Amino acid sequence: MRSFLTDKQEPMRESKLISSFTSVRKSETVAEYGTNSAVRVSPATTPFPTKTAPVGMLPITPTATVGGVIFNNVTMEETVSLILLMVQKGDSAQHIVTGNLDHLFMLQRDASLRRIYETAALALPDGAPIVWLSRLKDRTLAAKQEPLQERVAGSDLFWELARASHKTGLRLFFLGGLPSAAEAAAKVVLSRYPKAQICGTYCPPFETFATEGERAKIGNLIRDAAPDVLLVGLGAPKQEKWIMANKERLGVPVSIGVGGTFEMAAGVVRRAPRSFQKFGMEWAYRLLQDPSRLWRRYLRDDLPFLAQTAGRMVLGLSHPVPSAVPVSASAPASGTETTFGSALLSASPKVITEL
Repeated sequence: MRSFLTDKQEPMRESKLISSFTSVRKSETVAEYGTNSAVRVSPATTPFPTKTAPVGMLPITPTATVGGVIFNNVTMEETVSLILLMVQKGDSAQHIVTGNLDHLFMLQRDASLRRIYETAALALPDGAPIVWLSRLKDRTLAAKQEPLQERVAGSDLFWELARASHKTGLRLFFLGGLPSAAEAAAKVVLSRYPKAQICGTYCPPFETFATEGERAKIGNLIRDAAPDVLLVGLGAPKQEKWIMANKERLGVPVSIGVGGTFEMAAGVVRRAPRSFQKFGMEWAYRLLQDPSRLWRRYLRDDLPFLAQTAGRMVLGLSHPVPSAVPVSASAPASGTETTFGSALLSASPKVITEL
């Protein structure tokens, strides 16, 4: 995982950032956000690195299309900055998806999951194969596109948000995971980042999760805790569909599905060594840990699907889409840019730049 700020950079960078945010406070900027709503941004409330163009404006991020699915072409650093901007805006509930090869496989079959991706504030390339595929010459696209810059894994984003919480007071809530995993993950986070604001954790019982009583309990817990970011570890696509169905009533500015991240953070499940991560072989390490549960996903479904998707891109064959989703909506022209990955705008592109 790439460090957000090195220890040597932090004092100088923080001073610069506080100065930048103070100057923005003097003249707040109204910018376009999402599809049609205006936003007043006051970055001075959160002294943390933010990349915008110009300063104070909510940026339009470049995208890359992989297998007919749009991903935001952003770095980890840019991702954290964008999340903080969404929290600052705070007048609508946004969701972020972290896509890997298994998600791409499901997206060609599950219309509701595809809709969740299309309406996401950010669609992040969680898996290394997504980044690899973006580097192929995709003949299904009308024009050449820039490949994805890097992998932005949800399990790494978890720790970057924890660090942001430590530095800014960002409020985090952990929902889901195995029994006690979220609570244990919170303790590990606080041991590393003592000032992190973990405002709540809860693991809903599997047996009663779908009941109205449990739904109300979860809602009350989250609303009372008032988090800025809700991290949900229910596994895909359950977590994405739960977030989509509940985000408006919960009113949390940003919700993100993080899969088995709580278990890895708590040490219940070992994450692959960095050597496996570097070469995109984290899936193989997970398969070795739990072959009886994961062999179908990785060996029967995902590896053949990776070869098929690469072949379709190189040969210019269209990618399958669920019947309920129009083909035209699933494969936009390459090089398009979106505000937080959702609305296509006709304005001239604004690429994120350093403060």
